[in-house]
Amino acid sequence: MQSTPSSSPMVPSIASTSSTRPWWKEMALRDEVVASAGRIDDVQMSLHDAVFGRADGSTVAYHKAAYYGEITHPAGSLVALLAQIAARLGASGSVRAQAVWRLDQAMGGGKSHGLIGLWHLAHNTAELAGTDLGQRVFEEARRIVGSDQLADDLYHPVCVVLDCDNAAPNEQIDGPARSLGERFLWRLFDKDYKAWKAYKGHTANKAQLARALTGIGRPVLILVDEIMDYLRWASNQDERHVLDDMAFLRALLDTVNDVANCALVVVMIASDKDNIAVNKLGEKCRAELEDLLLRNGEATTVTSGGDFAGIIRRRLFEDDPSGSAIDATTEMFSDHMSGSWHEKVFAKLNAGVTGLTDTDFAEQVARCYPFHPDLLELAQSEWSLHAGFQKVRSTIRVFAATTFALIERARNDEWVPALIGVGDLPLSNRAVRDSLLDSGLVADLRTQSSLREVALKEITDPDHHTRGTARSLDSRREAEGIQVGNPQAAERMATALFVYSLCPRPGGRRGATEPELHAAAFVGAQAYGYGESEVVMQRLFGNDGLVAYDQTPGTGGNNPRRYHFETRKTLTMLHRAERQAVSDTDRDQTVAEFAFDQATSGPFGQVIDVRAESSPTAPVTTTDLRDLLEAAGIDRHRKTRLVILDSRWFSLLNGDDSATSKAIESALGLGDNPLAVGWASSAVFACVNTQLRRHARGIATEYLAWSRVVSLDAVKADKDMTSKARKNQKDAENRLTKAVKGAYQHVVFLSEDSIKGQTPRRIRLQKDNQSALDGSTVWAALTETAKAFGDSEFDAKVLIFNLRDEDIGRPLAEIRDSFWNTPAFPLLPRGESELRKAIYQAVADDKLELVNDDGRVVVAKTPADVNLATTTIRIRKPGHVEPAQDLVVVPDLFGKPPASARLELQATGLHAGVRGEADGTVVSQTPRAGTRVPAGETVSLEAAMAHPTEERQAVITTITSLRDDPELRDHMAALLREVSNAVDSNLASHLNLSLQISADTESINKIRNAADQACVDVNVV
Repeated sequence: MQSTPSSSPMVPSIASTSSTRPWWKEMALRDEVVASAGRIDDVQMSLHDAVFGRADGSTVAYHKAAYYGEITHPAGSLVALLAQIAARLGASGSVRAQAVWRLDQAMGGGKSHGLIGLWHLAHNTAELAGTDLGQRVFEEARRIVGSDQLADDLYHPVCVVLDCDNAAPNEQIDGPARSLGERFLWRLFDKDYKAWKAYKGHTANKAQLARALTGIGRPVLILVDEIMDYLRWASNQDERHVLDDMAFLRALLDTVNDVANCALVVVMIASDKDNIAVNKLGEKCRAELEDLLLRNGEATTVTSGGDFAGIIRRRLFEDDPSGSAIDATTEMFSDHMSGSWHEKVFAKLNAGVTGLTDTDFAEQVARCYPFHPDLLELAQSEWSLHAGFQKVRSTIRVFAATTFALIERARNDEWVPALIGVGDLPLSNRAVRDSLLDSGLVADLRTQSSLREVALKEITDPDHHTRGTARSLDSRREAEGIQVGNPQAAERMATALFVYSLCPRPGGRRGATEPELHAAAFVGAQAYGYGESEVVMQRLFGNDGLVAYDQTPGTGGNNPRRYHFETRKTLTMLHRAERQAVSDTDRDQTVAEFAFDQATSGPFGQVIDVRAESSPTAPVTTTDLRDLLEAAGIDRHRKTRLVILDSRWFSLLNGDDSATSKAIESALGLGDNPLAVGWASSAVFACVNTQLRRHARGIATEYLAWSRVVSLDAVKADKDMTSKARKNQKDAENRLTKAVKGAYQHVVFLSEDSIKGQTPRRIRLQKDNQSALDGSTVWAALTETAKAFGDSEFDAKVLIFNLRDEDIGRPLAEIRDSFWNTPAFPLLPRGESELRKAIYQAVADDKLELVNDDGRVVVAKTPADVNLATTTIRIRKPGHVEPAQDLVVVPDLFGKPPASARLELQATGLHAGVRGEADGTVVSQTPRAGTRVPAGETVSLEAAMAHPTEERQAVITTITSLRDDPELRDHMAALLREVSNAVDSNLASHLNLSLQISADTESINKIRNAADQACVDVNVV
């Protein structure tokens, strides 16, 4: 197979290719798609309609479990949820499976569809079990609880449905019940007035609710749909009423967890993804309910990215395609993607559309057939970023109208593509055009109207199929006899431009590049080569071509020239459109960059950024965060550090923050998997608050949107719009700066107490003007906890107070290091200079003495005489008396004859021996000349006569990044050279080496070979 493009190649109709069976003959549209001429009414499923029927008394098709199973793709997440509920309901006394679930998915993501499946599971168990979806569900449920533990009928559960999108009580369904708790009981007891009356006054009583649930004598499944719709309605009715409802919900959530064979599933979109308007009471109810669901339940979805193509195909078509049809179609594409097409089109496409490669092209076609993978990717990964576009629901509407229109073309022997791509949405069909413009991709009605006019004039007119600029260009090509194999090349290219221009694309991009438009017009036929495609594009954008388009000049590299259809928009409309196009990745990166830019050191010696290269693409684990901390090289000797943690990866409070907590614990040298750190006590971590991060991200979206609006050509051309846009951008920037600073509330450092020992300690900064990004603010907070000294607080008296008994007699170097590596010693704002001055003053005040190894007092005339780096001068209390000993000084015997040396030793009161043995005496002492040893000791004559040497031990500990600090890299190289010199010169007697290095593959291989020669184990990962 030739190299595969990264955007949408198309092929001609297969009608004239006898070896390939076309998709419209391989797959039949479902009856409801055909009956509605592609305009499906029931794309948005209603739990209320499925359970209670429509207002006119009719029933919906998905009221039948068998039909529901036919149109439902058995997505892994949907099967897993239904299996968990089945295990909870259908195993006697089961409490093993999770009881409370929250469906938290964007609008149009399949939540109601999933709830209807759960209703069928409980209400139409046997019928659902007969579908392929039900078979998978029961197979998974038996795996959870054991095949012999699960009842086939799940013990005939009771399903209580609270359709909260129908907020007001319905007398036919709810009888006399008014509050949410009363309505729940009425439906639980199936309109049994006597039972309902006995419990209706106890809806907030957990014990009574438990009795009601168990008294039914059957498993109970509770489905709560769109709870926020109800809370919005209730909070506007009566405060006492809604507070009673919240008390009921709190009691119910707690009770369900404790009752066997009872489960509850609630639909509630996360607050940062739900634009529902509620009053202050409603906001408080939402916050409380989110906390309750976080405590009691588990959030899940019923679809994921990998299910998208399967869901669309299952919803539209009755059967799956054959493998031979897919293989033949794939071959038609791949046979014509080489040569000029690959060099000038596909190789220049960014991987942002499909990123297909040689190895996965066939797999992608099989997954997406009869749609081209690029069209599915566009809907799944670009359109779904826009708040108004409902990923599954909106896509089904567009694709249903498209497939119906194309099949109608095929029946009329008109040209139809082998795969439906970005340029193949027939805008000549009103249903297709309306489903696109009404899908939520276009922000407002005025723009929709303008784009309808663009489609009609620039592409094709539904009422006059020969009209429209692009359609006319194709007709001209047909008249010239050059339309072979691709009669709608200009229309397909213009349609792709229209589709790409509907809304801003990720990264603030607009419209399409030339390679993207060429790719949209591509067909797998020899008759239509790249040269022909160039002619089509030249005519399309020539003097007789499109009019309502604009272009953005390219800047080279990854920023080629882009084309887009233009409609005049107001500043507010432009901002709204750009805001919807801001991706989570761009938003989160902006918050992180603002945090790093705003960080200041204050009294700290250094600010260290723990910065990741990108945002996380999966749930963050402790290992992920630990690796980031290790790579950042935060352990620095004798330097106080304020460590700023990347807000995209680290956060504390308002949820499960265990990964962040454990990673920081590891960086402090604690926990199950500590980092190798020696100076953890002087590292202080600044971390963002989860909830306030959400607020900052919202403002970051505003800031990015205004920044992109400022750069739009339409705004640049209007001085008034430019002025307003820049003012809004500056205002958003100021608010974002304040929000980011305020979001960094948490400070974590290493503490020590007599009970717990060394342990992480948190401080939360909660005043408006406080931020963990401000080193001065953090230092002030540390002083309040006695972790640090304030300015001018540390003096001789404080030094004496902080010294422990075991510190008396320690060398100055160890005393110095204690203020950076020992939690018991607070941090110093001015570092060594402050410590040196305090020691000098203590000596001057006769509170301390400095003495050398011989016990002699060392005089310090100025603070500069206090050498904090020395290991031979130590501190002691004045008046200290050394133990009485008869000590003698070892004479200098270097170069003297053995006989003379022996006599001189004896004259000083020492005995001479040979190293190892002398008159049966093992000699251990080899003191150097000038040192004091007890009289009468036996020392080695050989050692005493040898050249005086001193062997000491160096312990080197560091974890650091060498990427962005050339000076540090040079210093580290010099350090390693000195170690090498000591070994080469035969001056090193022992080596205890533990080294971890990250380098390129060639260097690692050389290191591994050298290790093999030295018989040293090495592990390369």
